[in-house]
Amino acid sequence: MRVVAVTIMMMTVMVSHLAEAAAATERASDPAFPGMCFGRSSGIILADGASKQLEKCGEARCEKVDNEMILTTLTCGVVAASPPCVIEEDPSLPHPDCCPQIKCP
Repeated sequence: MRVVAVTIMMMTVMVSHLAEAAAATERASDPAFPGMCFGRSSGIILADGASKQLEKCGEARCEKVDNEMILTTLTCGVVAASPPCVIEEDPSLPHPDCCPQIKCP
């Protein structure tokens, strides 16, 4: 019984530490910007193979896939921590290092 209780407690702690990142892709070809990504919703313009750090801990990447320019936007996922663990983040770092991290004593 004690082994089962410890196992369940460990699984609960592990689940509370899970985080997922968010990624969005969009077709970003535009005749006005040949060989570049043009994000219609964001206004981001990047050359093929280039990336750019975004405000609020994100990153945009441009790549050519099957003759189509693709803009991928990466952001941090949502994290949650149970005491005594805490969530720490450093927005001065580039993505993904600026994303919230769970720290436990």
